[in-house]
Amino acid sequence: IEVTFNVDANGILTVSAMEKSSGKKQDITIRAEKGRLSDEEIEQMVADEEANRESDSAYAAKVEARNSLEGYVYSLRNTFL
Repeated sequence: IEVTFNVDANGILTVSAMEKSSGKKQDITIRAEKGRLSDEEIEQMVADEEANRESDSAYAAKVEARNSLEGYVYSLRNTFL
């Protein structure tokens, strides 16, 4: 049995199976329609990201500063102990 998988640009999977001895061929198409985001939902997510970009950057800087401080304190503890 020879099985072929093909995924197109839209995420549609086509599976083909052919039995070599008899030449019988069977195809099935699988679509990912359920659970996909609509265009409006995608646009809303992009808008939310743009609106929160500044606060996310500030939070990332705060986390990086905290991690640097913890690393420095850890190195001091190991130096003096």
